[in-house]
Amino acid sequence: MENSIEIGNACSREKKYEEAIAQYSQAIVENPENPLIWRRRAMCYFKLSNWSEVVEDAKMVLFLDSRSVKGHFLMGSALLKMSHHEDGVLEIQKIKQVDPVSKQPLYSASQLVPNLAIKAAIVEFLEKFW
Repeated sequence: MENSIEIGNACSREKKYEEAIAQYSQAIVENPENPLIWRRRAMCYFKLSNWSEVVEDAKMVLFLDSRSVKGHFLMGSALLKMSHHEDGVLEIQKIKQVDPVSKQPLYSASQLVPNLAIKAAIVEFLEKFW
């Protein structure tokens, strides 16, 4: 019999994100200290553009694993999407501390902010650190 994580993974692959969220939520009840489950649920919320839930789950990912590049990426990306540009940039900058060779922050900032002036300012700011 499949467990909640496996079922959630299958649902996510099939783009059945609400069902995946329900399965990951059950898995979290069973194992709340596993950052991978929180991250996978956050990614489903991300796919559904439910930014506040992404932030909440990413907080748990980072509480459980402060070096999670994907946790920082999800948190920063959701904050950028919520127009919390300064907080989003600061969160994405943390990826540099965890993974110094990653170019994810520049890609994230340039892809997630629709306003060109804000996008340019964010990229310029981040480039100072790379």
